[in-house]
Amino acid sequence: MIVLCAYYKGTVAPENREAFDDYVLNVHLPLVATWPRLKGLRLLKNDLQPYLGEAPQYYQCFQLFYDSQADLDASLDSEEREETKRISIADRPKFKNLFEGEVLHMVFDITSFDCKDAKLAA
Repeated sequence: MIVLCAYYKGTVAPENREAFDDYVLNVHLPLVATWPRLKGLRLLKNDLQPYLGEAPQYYQCFQLFYDSQADLDASLDSEEREETKRISIADRPKFKNLFEGEVLHMVFDITSFDCKDAKLAA
C-alpha cells in the first residue's frame, strides 16, 4: 500500500479558519473522495499547540491511500481529479489569502507494525 500526502506547511489566520476548514471538509475532501481506486482518505488537523516547545509548522495534512502506484497514477489521471482541479481553480479567488504557506506533496510506501495495545483508525 502507498499513501499520497499533501502537507499544508503554513497557517491560517484565526479569523479565516472557519471558512477555510469548512471549504476543506465540505467541498474539497468530498470531491477527492470520489477519485477512482482511492482506498482511504484522512485529514490530519494540527491542534496549533506547541510541541516540545516548538511552534507548529503544518496546519493540516491529507492522506490518500492506494493499493499500488498504478492505482495512484490512474486516480491522478481520472476525470474525477480533473473535476476537482477545475472546481479548486474556480474557487481559488475566494480563498486566495486564507492559507499562508505552501502545499508539499509526497508519496510513501507503508510498512505497518502490530502494536500490543493500540489500533490506528483507518
